[in-house]
Amino acid sequence: MLIKGLRIHIAGSANESIDPNILRYAHELVAELVKTLLVEGAMFITGIGKEPLSIPNDCNSLPIIFDWTALSAIHDCLQQGLVSTSDFPKRLVYTTGTSKTESQIPDYRRDLWESLQDQDAVEINFLKVGLASATLRRQRQAPQGDILIIIGGGEGVEHLASLYMEDGKPVIPLDLQIGSSCNDGSGGAPRLAMEMRGEPHRFVHIFDTSAVGSLVTGLTTRQGKRPVKEVVRGIVKLIQALESHDTNKQIEPSTLMQKILILTAIPHGLRLDEEIREIEEAIRRATNRDLFEIKVRTAVRPADIRRAIAEEQPQIVHFCGHGEKDGSLLLEDDGGNNKPVAPSGLASLFKLHADYVKCVLLNACYSQKPAVAISQYINYVIGMNNPIQDKAAIAFAQGFYDGLGYKNSGNQDLFQRAFDEGIVAIQLESLSQESIPILKKKL
Repeated sequence: MLIKGLRIHIAGSANESIDPNILRYAHELVAELVKTLLVEGAMFITGIGKEPLSIPNDCNSLPIIFDWTALSAIHDCLQQGLVSTSDFPKRLVYTTGTSKTESQIPDYRRDLWESLQDQDAVEINFLKVGLASATLRRQRQAPQGDILIIIGGGEGVEHLASLYMEDGKPVIPLDLQIGSSCNDGSGGAPRLAMEMRGEPHRFVHIFDTSAVGSLVTGLTTRQGKRPVKEVVRGIVKLIQALESHDTNKQIEPSTLMQKILILTAIPHGLRLDEEIREIEEAIRRATNRDLFEIKVRTAVRPADIRRAIAEEQPQIVHFCGHGEKDGSLLLEDDGGNNKPVAPSGLASLFKLHADYVKCVLLNACYSQKPAVAISQYINYVIGMNNPIQDKAAIAFAQGFYDGLGYKNSGNQDLFQRAFDEGIVAIQLESLSQESIPILKKKL
């Protein structure tokens, strides 16, 4: 793949308690990488605004994010005459901002920022007022990039990686262990780098498959002991060996942590404890069991569901409970009584969380209507078109999560495969209810 004309997205962060020498190495690596790729003709995606420091309020301490390090490297190349903005088809930097962005730029970065703007080096996509979440910023940035390179970080880089993978675009995680600025996520770039060694095809497509092992090995930092320029050369070699991006050729999306949020309501007459146990057992048996995390909320009221999804930010939401013929799901009110929630209300709820929820399973009778409504915003939604027996509901859940946990091969549709496993599980139990679960996909 030619580097010239590519937009490279560099993202990551470090924990403020990381060894200063390792953090300094990370900044040197980012700066050298940006300069090298820029001279080769690449453009970049970065963040702007705040620059948290390893020692708060001490501007002599090192930052724990790398956006301004990348911007500074670009500015240096322009000042030294190594590149000119006229050499590029687009502006050198793409970023997203809000009405508060200008006020968040540190004073010591102000001259740098104004100089980049004076040279027409930056394209800013401003978000609407009230839509300033980090998740939305990542959603706006990812479609603009061709390759993602991540260092350290937590949930943010993991979310970005999933966005790039879903679009079949290369993701290059570096193994430098520096933590994350928010102490979140499930291992960030180092975990993904480890997975890349075992299954590189999930992250990149290399034209010469015999060279994959050596190219991936060339990315190692040896925790800051390998010279920065050697690591940069390894990254450049890998990019040059990539196949040209094909939006129809998807990289497998199953490399990232999948959080499953189980919501239960109105347990009377249902074997919900057994259903939860079967789900947990299916995940324990899974080939990729380390990629799943289960959270359970019981006796949920409407406000509980809204808060649980916002707090947990799951990829899969599994509802266990009762449904009405009109498509309403029964939750609970403050007194523990039935509280019907209409399909339109459920659709509005999931519209707010469509950036991270990938699949919703409504294991309740008559849940086809809410499934159809929710599928306007969520990629995969499973509902029931009729009453479903407890045994069939449990068998379907068991089969679904068995299928979700199997090792995926080729370019299989992960959730379609899991749905099919659930149907087969009902059939093998001879329950004659395999036509009741339905899968709706977002159009």
